[in-house]
Amino acid sequence: MKDITIVIKTFNRKESLIKMLTSIQKFASDYPVAIADDSEYSYRDEILAKFPKLSISYFRLPFDSGLSKGRNCLLNNINTELLLLCDDDFVFDSRTDLKKAKQIMFKNDVDILSGVVYNFFKVKSKLDKLLMQAQHLFSRGFAQTYVGLISENEREVIIDIKTRIREEFTRCDTVHNFFIGKKTPILNMGGWDERLKLSEHEEFFLRAKHNNLKVGHSGNWGVRHYPLITSGYVPFRGRNYELIVFNAHNIDKITQIVDNGSTFIKIRENNEIKIQRVFHSNVRGTAKKIYYKIRSF
Repeated sequence: MKDITIVIKTFNRKESLIKMLTSIQKFASDYPVAIADDSEYSYRDEILAKFPKLSISYFRLPFDSGLSKGRNCLLNNINTELLLLCDDDFVFDSRTDLKKAKQIMFKNDVDILSGVVYNFFKVKSKLDKLLMQAQHLFSRGFAQTYVGLISENEREVIIDIKTRIREEFTRCDTVHNFFIGKKTPILNMGGWDERLKLSEHEEFFLRAKHNNLKVGHSGNWGVRHYPLITSGYVPFRGRNYELIVFNAHNIDKITQIVDNGSTFIKIRENNEIKIQRVFHSNVRGTAKKIYYKIRSF
């Protein structure tokens, strides 16, 4: 049995989960899989019947338990020291090389190692579906990294994000929610904050930094990402739990500077979180500003 468990939190996206498990069956069938499902109507029986050859542990949680609680359930119930954190809309391919990722992880002595995420269009319209199909036909997702350094200045957190890192290994403080992680250090830092059904990402890595977890990224492995927008998913996805994060860490401002052309600023005012997006005054910033104007029509 392999020493990495593939952990997947799923919610109201059976179609995505089936695609994900189909790809695991092709590229990583000898790794155990653990699934936490807090969907309105569980698809456990259908999944287990469809993938009898995979070693799947399936945990049914109360409806809308949340992303953090689901991940903690998986963290506490796997039998391997290593876990591969995945969303249910990922798809493995030949680049999802867990053996290579593990070697890089131990060679560089980190607790968390992420890879490249190859993004495909979000399907919101017929045009999006055609564009994604074209991407799939030519196997050309938009390669993206989320390699960040975190700094703190009084009551402000500043995160400097690089989206085009391709080196074999880069040390950092925060990465995508696609990574191999060591179970024990993540357990020791408390896992994920279960108050956060969403908006958990920045808080998790801020706490990881405070707990001295070693984080890195490698451009030598990756996964496909096919965002699926469904009627049973959208109303829950839009919720915001940022105020809990700000209160928990006693901060008033989070500034996220992204090298793809924009900066996101979150400010706590009158017990509310206000979000502002500022486009950079360079080629990438101008291009991104035009792109979002076109998409808004």
